[in-house]
Order: sequence, then structure tokens, then C-alpha cells
Amino acid sequence: MFDFNITTTQLAAIWMFAGLVCMIPMFVESSWQKFLIIPVVFFAIWLSFDTNKEFIGAPMHGKPAKFIYKHHSTGNFDNQKWITLWAMVEKKDRLYRFLYDAATQRELNKAKKKAEAGKATIGEFKKRKPKDKLDRTERTELVVYDFPYHEAFPKE
Repeated sequence: MFDFNITTTQLAAIWMFAGLVCMIPMFVESSWQKFLIIPVVFFAIWLSFDTNKEFIGAPMHGKPAKFIYKHHSTGNFDNQKWITLWAMVEKKDRLYRFLYDAATQRELNKAKKKAEAGKATIGEFKKRKPKDKLDRTERTELVVYDFPYHEAFPKE
């Protein structure tokens, strides 16, 4: 019925502790100890938001180095065209958002067709050297290839 993991249990324990700290004014006559309530409650609220962000997730801005392709889409946000990529990185599903690039879109469309055909695809953003040495913007190139089953699952 309840799916408790360590993070949920820790969060519940922190809120119980915060509740006990909030009861300090009922038992303590010293006024300086009453002010302990404020930082403890703020810490509990901050930790709750941070934990919920981890549970629910939020798209990371940037490109993953190496990933297993799941799905992607393009859309306009803040008057710019973005690519949103759903990928598995280090055995975790993650959502990435980065600026639209036509070459990247073509490679992701290839990966999408392979995924629709039932083939797992690995993608990797490799850094490429700029043509102009004065250009300091980081350029990347997406390389997509089939999942190497022979490396992941070798025959014994």
C-alpha cells in the first residue's frame, strides 16, 4: 500500500523533528531557544522541495555525454526552439532540454525510427573543434549507434 524508500522515510523523520522543535515554546521559558523554530522549519521546507524535485524531476538544461535514447520532442519555450530529450543515463531516466540544432534533430529522428522498430539506440554528444579559434562557444555533435548487445551481454 505504501511505498516507502529511504528518502521518504528520512523526509518524514525530518518533519517529525521539525514538529517537535516547534513545540519548544510550550516547554521552555527561555526566549532565545524559541527562535530555534525558524531555521529548523526553513530547513525542513527546503529539504522537502529538494526531495520533491528529485522525486518528480525537472528537465536538466544541457546535453548528456552518453545515453540510451527513449524519446524526444521539439517545442518553443521563451521564444526559442528547444529539444527535449528523454534518455537513460547511468541507469536513471532523465529529461534534458537544450537549444534546437538541425543536425542534432536529424540524428534524434534516426534514433526515434530505430526505437519505433524496437532497437535500442545509444547516443553520445562529442565535442567538436570550432572552425574559428576565437570562437569560444562549445560545439557538440551527436553520434547515434545501435546498442552493443555483444558488449553488454557477452556469451560465456
